[in-house]
Formats: sequence, structure tokens, C-alpha cells
Amino acid sequence: MYMPQDVATIAAACSEFGIPIPKVVAEAEATHRAAVDLLAEIRSGTDVDLSAVTAKNLREIHARMVDRETYGAREKAAARIESDTAARVLAAWMTATADLFEGFRKPFDTAAQDFVTALTELNGDLDPGRAIARGLHDAHRRMTDAADRLGTLTRVRDALSRSTPIDVGHKAVEELGRILTLPDFRAANYAIPHETAGDAITRRPAFKRGEPAWFATVARIPGVVIKWHTPGEQQTFAELRALDPDLHPAA
Repeated sequence: MYMPQDVATIAAACSEFGIPIPKVVAEAEATHRAAVDLLAEIRSGTDVDLSAVTAKNLREIHARMVDRETYGAREKAAARIESDTAARVLAAWMTATADLFEGFRKPFDTAAQDFVTALTELNGDLDPGRAIARGLHDAHRRMTDAADRLGTLTRVRDALSRSTPIDVGHKAVEELGRILTLPDFRAANYAIPHETAGDAITRRPAFKRGEPAWFATVARIPGVVIKWHTPGEQQTFAELRALDPDLHPAA
């Protein structure tokens, strides 16, 4: 089930990458906005000033006084409507999940291709100073731009995963498999964790999943491909294990 922060992440990315907001979501959000406006309107009511009563406004002030007598019930009802319509927005995003999985596929795979192409031109070096010194500032700019898109879309993919949790037989395989094609289980359980972990002796920093250095590191591991996968396309522990029959790790 989506949380509000998941929806915020997905909605912002829809705007950034030009993904149309699903109709079911747009309708639910319009209803919720109306409920928010109603609640705000009721809560903004002011007490009636009887000293301002005149022959002309007497009936109007009387109506407002009667209206104020029902404030508690009206506010409670409006708050309930607002809460219910907010839940319907989350449910609408859940309904649209399948379309969103497909909608974000192309932006992610395009970003991955752009990143790998620029990274190759840079010979895998992310340092901006050395890139400028070698006249590769444009390649570094393209790499950075692609990396930013990959980072954003990785967060989107993680948010989407909360709508359709799956069991592939191994937690690391599931998480990595959302955005990577893996050559075997050894890559998931050994190569990627080793290459992206910090090392106090060599002073190698740890790379956080989704940041540019992490993507650059996994892209250098033989057989690893940065690619968007829906839950149904993700590799399982059994499939990867079958590719390396002599390996006997604990799942």
C-alpha cells in the first residue's frame, strides 16, 4: 500500500518526465481538493457581531447565527469527507500502478543508456576536474544529468514496489533486480556488495544505491545491465542460482 510520501515521489516524477496523470487519479484528486476547500471554508467561519445588526442585515445575521450553531457537526462531517477522499487518492494511485510501471520504463532505460554512453567517454572517471582538463566537460555534464534522472527514477521504482510486494527468494536480489539485470547470484551477493562497500584500509568510500558512483560501479561489473524491470520481469533467486550451479550460498 502506498504511503503519502510514495505518492508525492511518483507524482513529482510524472510531472518531471511528462508521464500523464492517470484519469482515475485525476478524478480522485479533484474530489479531494473540493473536500479540502469545503473543510477550510467551514473552519474559516467567524463569530457573528450582533452590534452590527441593522434592519437591512438582520435576516442575514440571523441565518449566520443559526449556521454557527451547527458548526461542530458540519466541521466533523467535512473532516470525515476530507479523510475519506484522501484515502481514495491513494487507492486511485494503486489502481494506476500497472500503467505507471510501463510509463516510467522508457525514461529510466533512456537515462541508463545516456549514463553508460557518457561514462564510457569518461573512461569511468566521474571527477569533474579531470573531465574538464581532458576536454570532456560535455560528457561529464551528460553523465551527471543522466545520473540525476536515474537517481530520481530509482526512488520512483522503489515507491512503486510498495504497491506490489513480491518474493523472489532473496531480499538483495529483489531490491537490485528492480533496476538491474544480473548475470548470476554471485553478482548480487558478492560482486555488487563488495564493490560498492567502503574500505577503511584503502579509504574507498561506500556508494549508496542510486547515486552516480553506485551506478558507475555496478556498470563496470561484467554482465550487470542497468535496466528497468516490472515485478513480473524481475529475476528470482532460483533463476540466478541455476546460472551458477557450483555456488552454495545461504539464501
